[in-house]
Amino acid sequence: MPLSHEEEVLADGWVPADRVSEQAWYWWWNGDEDSGPVIVSVFMGGPLTPPFATAGQLGWTVAQDVPGMGGWWMKIPEPEIRLEWRRAVFGMDA
Repeated sequence: MPLSHEEEVLADGWVPADRVSEQAWYWWWNGDEDSGPVIVSVFMGGPLTPPFATAGQLGWTVAQDVPGMGGWWMKIPEPEIRLEWRRAVFGMDA
């Protein structure tokens, strides 16, 4: 049996807005097949506050609640910086 659209999106590593649980940079896609994802910085406000996308991005003048934005989210992994590079660039240990 073929996967549904939602199952395909989940299988590709996207999560719905209510499963965003870390402060990080994310790809955000509203689910419109005619549009592409955009990069959004997400912050965590606290245990009783939903994650939010900070103001100043994408023309927003106020922060946006991630659950209210809906759509699909994929965390952008931070690159690993090897210890040798840190020493070479900064002259110090990590």
